[in-house]
Amino acid sequence: CTIEQTDSQTTVQGPPAGTLKGLGDIDMESMTDAFMTAAVLAAVATGTTRIHGVANQRVKECNRIQVMVEELGKCGVKASELEDGIEIEGAGGVSKLQGAVIHCYDDHRIAMSFGVLGCLLPGLIITEKECVEKTYPEYWDHL
Repeated sequence: CTIEQTDSQTTVQGPPAGTLKGLGDIDMESMTDAFMTAAVLAAVATGTTRIHGVANQRVKECNRIQVMVEELGKCGVKASELEDGIEIEGAGGVSKLQGAVIHCYDDHRIAMSFGVLGCLLPGLIITEKECVEKTYPEYWDHL
């Protein structure tokens, strides 16, 4: 990836399709609310990613760890729950995955993370899209 920053913006350019690498083991205890976005990126990476330190995410708007496993599974991603996180076997891109109807459980972070995946994966339908309005009303317009 390349990152360019100015005083007013950050531009991130991802790697060529199919070359994103999984993270192996990563402790996300200091940034638990970001684990869902890391999980959808791990889903299209190559290799296994094990995200730890996010047990508190079981008691948010929904059990976010369980929901990520279930909803990623609908897309064909192999994922499983860990005691304090999630393990994702990356698909090495989107060619082995399929679109699905994603139930967000009215959770803005679930919706936003699958929005990122939807930029790559055709046929991804995110329900309860209005749940992002509590934190980022313009999210779908900016995505």
